[in-house]
Parts: sequence; structure tokens; C-alpha cells
Amino acid sequence: HSTLVKIDAHDGGREELLLAIVLNHPHVLDDDLESFATITFNNRQLDKLRNQILSTIESDLDLDRDTLLNHVKEQGLALIVERLLGSAVVKTNRFTAPEADQSAVKNGWEDLIRRMSSIEMLHNDFLAAQEAYAKSETEENWARIVALKVQIQKLEQYQDQ
Repeated sequence: HSTLVKIDAHDGGREELLLAIVLNHPHVLDDDLESFATITFNNRQLDKLRNQILSTIESDLDLDRDTLLNHVKEQGLALIVERLLGSAVVKTNRFTAPEADQSAVKNGWEDLIRRMSSIEMLHNDFLAAQEAYAKSETEENWARIVALKVQIQKLEQYQDQ
């Protein structure tokens, strides 16, 4: 059983959904390339795919779906792409599909970017809170850790309808 595109319980499938949107609707990067480029991916294989997409788009900013898919597959990522686009999380979130309504694609994209950025910021705050608590074991520092953990868990439980 391969783990090439294993859904990471930690991210609720957001990495897969984000990549599926980009592969099926590369135009979403026209206005938001920086967000896509700077979000941290936890899955190394998916990060490799993201980096290949970025490299491909750098050389041709006006790619359509078929051209992008073909190029990424030619770079040795065909199996990852196939598993990603065939995964249950992608298939059940219709806004990632090639035939999806463009407003649904845009809304799904914006929501994913916002949630992933928020989670990343909260994780950084959580690490800082842990460091503060390690230096000074006060109730205030502990309460901050607990509050941040609750916020992170709420955001990480996200699953699109």
C-alpha cells in the first residue's frame, strides 16, 4: 500500500485540495501565486509536486490545464498526480473538479488559502507559547498554550461540504 498521496490527518486534506484546484484551474495562480508558493506543505511528495508546478509556471505563466498536467507528469510525477486527482478528498469536493463553476473554484481556493495561512500562523504562535512556558511556567503562559491548541484544532477539523 503506497503512501505517495496519503491524506494527512493533520491537514484535513487541504494540501490535496489546493493542488487539485491548481492542476485543474491553473488560472487561480494569476492573482495568488505568492500565497501558493509560501504556504508550508507537510507532505513531502505533495510539496515536490507543488514545487514542480511553481517551476513550470515560472517558465510559462499562461498555462492551461492540459499543458500543466502534461508537463508535471513528464517530470516524473504522473503517479502522484493520478493518485491526488483520484483521491477521495478531491473527488468529494466538487469545487476542485475541472468542470466546476468558476465562482465555486474561487471561493474554495480563497477559503483554503485563508485557513492554511491561519493554521500556519497559529502553529507558529503555539511554538512561541511553548517556549515562553518553558522559560516561565506561569498560569498565563499555560492558558495561552491551551487557547492556541483549541483554535488550531477547530481550524484543522475543516472539511468542505
